[in-house]
Parts: sequence; C-alpha cells; structure tokens
Amino acid sequence: MKVQFRPAVWTAFACFSGFGTAQTALPDLGTGSYLGQQGGLYPGGANQPPAAHAAAALGEAAQVVPRDTAGNPDPDGLIGMVCLGMSNTSQEFEDLERTLDARTARNPHLVIVNTCAGGQSAELMDQASDLYWSTLAPGRLAAAGVATKQVQVAWMKQAFGSPQDPGFPGHAQALRDTLKSVVQVARATYPNLRLLYVSSRIYGGFVTVQPGSEPFTFETGFGVKWLIEAQIGGDVALNHDSARGPVLAPLLLWGPYLWANGGTPNGNGTTWTTGDYEADHLHPSTSGEAKVGALLTAFFDAEPSATWLAQAHDAALRIVPTEADAYVDAAQPDANFGTAASLAVLGGAQPKRVLLRFSIGGVGPALLHAKLVVRDVNTGLNPVVRLVGDTAWSEAGVTWNTAPAVDGATLSSGSNWTRENCPSFDLTAALRNDADGRITVAIDTPAATEQQIYSRESTLPPQLVLSIAVTDRVFFDGFE
Repeated sequence: MKVQFRPAVWTAFACFSGFGTAQTALPDLGTGSYLGQQGGLYPGGANQPPAAHAAAALGEAAQVVPRDTAGNPDPDGLIGMVCLGMSNTSQEFEDLERTLDARTARNPHLVIVNTCAGGQSAELMDQASDLYWSTLAPGRLAAAGVATKQVQVAWMKQAFGSPQDPGFPGHAQALRDTLKSVVQVARATYPNLRLLYVSSRIYGGFVTVQPGSEPFTFETGFGVKWLIEAQIGGDVALNHDSARGPVLAPLLLWGPYLWANGGTPNGNGTTWTTGDYEADHLHPSTSGEAKVGALLTAFFDAEPSATWLAQAHDAALRIVPTEADAYVDAAQPDANFGTAASLAVLGGAQPKRVLLRFSIGGVGPALLHAKLVVRDVNTGLNPVVRLVGDTAWSEAGVTWNTAPAVDGATLSSGSNWTRENCPSFDLTAALRNDADGRITVAIDTPAATEQQIYSRESTLPPQLVLSIAVTDRVFFDGFE
C-alpha cells in the first residue's frame, strides 16, 4: 500500500528541525555541505562524472542506433526519446521537443515523444502495474508510432507528489530509493533504454503548498545525486553493464541542473521569478517552460554522450507547417472558425471537430516516419484522429454544414493526454500511400468537456515532422 501525506499534515512539518534554508545550488556548493551532506552533482563534490562512468556512457551511446519495432538494428529504424515525469516535466519537455523537431540538422531517425503525464509523481511510477506504465506511456507511444524496443534515450524529472518523510535527509533518501524503482521499471519496459538523464526540480519558493515549496524542492536534488552515486558506486540493483551481471537499469547521468535560489543567479546564470510560473506558482508558465527548454537544449548540445543527436547522412528531417486549419461546431452549423487562435474539440450531441490540412509533396516509400504534433491549450486531450478524403475545403469558408465527410481510416484512437502536453500521432502509413501530396485529418473526441489545441494562427501551431530516407545523396525539398 502506498501511503501519501495529506497536504495539511505535510504543511505542519514545515518547521521540522531536519529542514535547512536552501541558499546555494548543488553544483555551486561543490565540496561544501548542506546539513552535513556534501554538494556537487557527482561523488567528491564534482560536477562531472568520474572518468570510468563517463567512458561507460560513451559506450552506451554507441549502442543507441536506429532499430526496428522488434529492437533490432535497422538502417531504416527509429531512435525513440521519451520523458519520465509529471505535469511540470511534460510542460518543460515539450519545449525541448519543439526545439529539436525544428532543427533539421539533427538526427532524422530520432523520434521524440512526450510520455509524461500530469499527476504521475514518483511514488505512482515505481511499479510496473502503475497506471503510467500499464496505460498512459504505452498509449502515447502507440499513438506516435514508436515501439517500446525503439526507446533508447530518456530524460527524467521526478519528485514526490506526497512526501514519504517530513525531514531531511529522510525524504531525499526516500526519493532516491523510489527513483531506483522507477528506473528499474523503465529499463524493464524499454529493454533498449541505454541512457537516462536526470534533473531535479526548479525553485519552489513562491508556493506555500508542500511538497512544492522550499527547501523541499532544493533538497530533492540530493535524491537525484544519491541515486546516480549509487550506480557509480556499484549498486547491483542499478547495474547497466551486462558484463557485471543482469542489466537492471539504464546508465544514469545528470541532465541540466535547474534549481536556483529565486532571483539570485546560480552558477550558470539561471534565476526564477514569479513570472516564470502559472498562477499556482507551482507549474511553469510559458517563460518558465522556455527557460527549462533552453537549459535542456544547451545541455544536450554539449553532452559528450548525446552522439545520438548528431546528423545522420542516410536520412533527412523535414518540417511541414499546417496549410489550413479550422474547427466546426454542430451547435453553430453555419459559423466559420478558420482564423481562431485555438481549435475546439467536443463530443456529445453537439460536437466540435478540428480539421487540419498539410501539403507534403510526394514522399512515398522513402518516408521512415511521420509525426503530427499538436499542442493542447491547458485542457488535456482525448483525441480520435482520422483521415479525410476531401482536401479542397477552404479554411475561410468551412462550416459544420459544408465540412467534408470524415470518411478515411482511423489513425489514432487516442490516449488521455494531460494538460499542456504535445500529443503526437503517427501518420506514416497514410502519407506513404498518399497520391496527391495533400492530406486532411480530422480530430474528434468522445469527451463531453471541450478540449482545445493551438491553431496555426498561434505560436504553437500543428506541424508534421517527417523523417525521409535519402538515396544517392539526393535532396528532398532543400534538406539533405
């Protein structure tokens, strides 16, 4: 049985003598200490992994190659990258996903899927039977067209939703142990997961609700530190090397360190202000998401083990923006919503439906993977994505009464994406078989509560991310 503290009880522990006052970020603390615990990201107060661990990471990175759905190396296969975490992690990862998907010079075999889910904190992800592993993550991967045996890289940012110990170092030690279980389940679920980069939380000093406040969020960094140190120290439960016995975990490395003491810059210049948070002061706002996204991007650009991100010359990445989008509303059958900044989806007796159209040109069998990415507007999304044969509808004129019939195949039966995800849908088969270079998809939902996604008139429009095989070093629409 998983015991969770009630928020009122946890708040009462805020003055527990085991808490300190966080002042210095772990990397800046170095060989110094906090309540008797040494700082730094790695053993000995260091901020770089020991040489042997760094070399092992490069060895694991060499095994990150395109794979088929059975997990076998395949020059036409994929490299799946996912995230592990709750709502904050999901919001921040989507910024990295958008950034890397826009970078046509990166590895086209890399398919990034936001598998984080709101409310799925560490204590709810430490068993294979948990909802996250049994339903949520598999649904997201399947919708995006990525097999579990293709997932090889992940970023994790996790914490307790309900603390298991009110004092320090107790709660950080409990987090370490819970994260150990999480990464074991991750490796068992994704048998080719080689590299797992781990970050701790952003600043929590603007919120009063535990466990999101300070110094708790700062102290969770020790849980990550001690988890990675346990693997470096030879903990058999975290073994990543088949030469040393059963492989029970991916190789663990720190990702970017995100915490700073509010407006006081940490060593890499990061600060946190109230503007970086939503009204609850717990979840990042658009600027907070962008801040973490920038730190993630800079980290992976500089990380020696991120060789899987490098350009591959046997394929090309192409980004296709939305040509036209609109939603239609059965309750307003003659109304046009072609210029709306967000697109409404609703089930029930008077549904609302989204229409998206893309012009892709002929790709045919050279297409390795096609991912449709949308961004929901703080509502969550339970979509059904289907093909529409008619591609001649007008964004400026389409209404419920004039909308084309939804007469094609179902591409995704949906997965319950939580708010501010970037849902991904696999359009590979549909585009391989497309004859005229234009495609329309409809997005419906069974949900009785209205859901919304951003339109092409917004800053986060729907887009297609195409991975295309290159033969004889030819060019596809300007991208090699």
